[in-house]
Amino acid sequence: MATLLDIGLLQHFSVVFPFILVFAVTFAILEFIKPFGKNTDRGINSLIAICIAGIMLFSPKMIEMINFMAPWFVVLIIFIMFVLMMYRFMGAPEKSVIGVMSKWDTIHWFILIFGVIILIAGLGKVYGPGLLSLTANGTPAQEIANITPKQPETFTDNVWSVLFNPKVVGLLFILLIASFTVRLMAGGPDAK
Repeated sequence: MATLLDIGLLQHFSVVFPFILVFAVTFAILEFIKPFGKNTDRGINSLIAICIAGIMLFSPKMIEMINFMAPWFVVLIIFIMFVLMMYRFMGAPEKSVIGVMSKWDTIHWFILIFGVIILIAGLGKVYGPGLLSLTANGTPAQEIANITPKQPETFTDNVWSVLFNPKVVGLLFILLIASFTVRLMAGGPDAK
C-alpha cells in the first residue's frame, strides 16, 4: 500500500547526489588551481568535471563511500559553523575570528584529523567486509593463523577488538607521553 512517506522510489536516484557532488568539487578545484593556464575557458573545466563524475558512476563502491561520508562531513561543517556563531555571540569581533581561521593552527589540525577519520571510516565501511575473508592460496585466513573462530565475527567487531586491545591502547598512551616529553624538552612556546 502506498503512503505519503513512501520513499522507496528515491533509492533509484541514489547516484544523482554523488554525481553532482563529484562534479561540483572537481569543477571548483579546476577553477581554483587553473592547471591549463589562466585563460582557460570554463567549458573545458566543466567538461573535465563531467567526465570525472561520469567515470565515478561506474564504481558502485565509490558511490557507496560518498553516500556514507557526505553526511558526516555535513555534520562536521555544521558543528564548525555553530562554534563560530558561538564565538561571535559571546562578543568576539569578526576580525579575531577571521584571524584565527585564516592561519594554519590547532583548529585546522582538528578539522584535518576528523576528515581523515571520516575517510578511514568510509574506507572501512565499504572495503572492510571484503578484507575479512582474505585468503592465501585458497586457505582461509583463520586456518593460516591456526585460529579456530568461536563465532562468525563482522568486520566492525574485528576493528573494535584491535582498537581497544590493551597493547594498542598502551602503545598510544606511550606515544602520547613521548610527544609531550619531546615538546617540553624542546622548550616550545608553551613550555614552562
